[in-house]
Amino acid sequence: MPFWVLMGAGVVIGVMVLAKWTSVVVIGLIVIAAVIVLTGQGWRAVARGIGLSLAGLALTALVVQLFVVRLNVAVPGIMAVNRFIAETSYSPTALLEVYWSTGLELLGKTLREHAVLLAAAAVAVIGRWRWLRIAAGVLVALGFILSVRRVVVDDAAVGGSAHTSDYTVTLLAAVLVGLVTAVAAVLAGRYGLTRRSTLSREKARGWVVLGLLVVLPMVQAFGTNNPLYTIGFNAFASWVAVMIAVLTGIWTVPVVARVTVGLVTVASIVAVASISYSGMFLHPYRSVGHAELTEPAALEPLKGLYLQPSAAQNYAALEAELRPYLQPSGRPILAFDKMAGLVLLLQGKPVGEAWVAPKERNRTAAGIEEVCRDGQPWSPGRPPVILLNRAISDVEITALRACALDFTADYELLAPKQKTMNLQVYVPRAERDTKTP
Repeated sequence: MPFWVLMGAGVVIGVMVLAKWTSVVVIGLIVIAAVIVLTGQGWRAVARGIGLSLAGLALTALVVQLFVVRLNVAVPGIMAVNRFIAETSYSPTALLEVYWSTGLELLGKTLREHAVLLAAAAVAVIGRWRWLRIAAGVLVALGFILSVRRVVVDDAAVGGSAHTSDYTVTLLAAVLVGLVTAVAAVLAGRYGLTRRSTLSREKARGWVVLGLLVVLPMVQAFGTNNPLYTIGFNAFASWVAVMIAVLTGIWTVPVVARVTVGLVTVASIVAVASISYSGMFLHPYRSVGHAELTEPAALEPLKGLYLQPSAAQNYAALEAELRPYLQPSGRPILAFDKMAGLVLLLQGKPVGEAWVAPKERNRTAAGIEEVCRDGQPWSPGRPPVILLNRAISDVEITALRACALDFTADYELLAPKQKTMNLQVYVPRAERDTKTP
């Protein structure tokens, strides 16, 4: 294996851990699989792989230390934020409970809605007698028709966050067909119901790789406080790889079984195309449909984008009201809650964490206090502008005091909410009198 592949793995691991520490779950599984695969080349290859990966990890740490932020500053901050996260909706116990309950619910729904197709897939493998093969073919046809009808009637191949609990059933059913067929083929070959397939003769290292591909979509989503499938199915490509491996590895089983897996694999790819198109153009995340985005954006950071006309007007009006306070660009801006995009739109920079979660105000306060630990991180006379889509709480007011800012004494409302997208926009009182007519 080329050295740069193994070093690149170390670089990716370093970046993933810094970006989101819960990625250690999927990293751990990948590392275990990689070590097992490399044992086929001897323990020297394993040692070489580990060494080069650690070198890549060290390279990441060095680049961050020299050109981004000192690790003795970044790591304590990351740990502090994660402690606050673990106390709220991201506590490990709460997450595991959500993952387990929602996962079982999804699996149960899939089994209920596609039971005939799944049973047909198993029967098709063991159809060694002619009458059983005919029966299996009829059952497969019936199951496929019922499953497709269910998908069409329930809009279960339509994308968008509102349809997540529906289209995931469709995709999970597809991969379950592949897994049921694989298990049936291995067992049938072992007990002499069919000739042993290539899949039956797969070595341990091959099964490790296939097993990793099976669990990868879900484990790469660990850390979200939503059901795993809301993010897990973004990695559906690994399940398609499993279905292709099953299809090419069961060439000795009856043709009905092979046709079933092939048909379902192709159908899943068609479903993915439908989900992707509708999810991007008809029901995009946190946006109106593509057909309603007709107004070219006038603001420089959004150049090249098309917006809903009312949104374009609101953004332009907000920028116009704030313009005297934003020049030059890079003005510190605090945006509560979930308005990191507005900070970028106004060419500002966040104070503390860029993303402010409404349920985790202590975490937000910790981020603000952290950046002010060694004094105000902005130029003299240029404290942050504050954007609010709710009333400011005592938690944030107290955090601002760590930055030597008294919200009541130092800030004033810029304009009525009707002029600022129904947001409360506060600017430093010292600048209010000189920059706003």
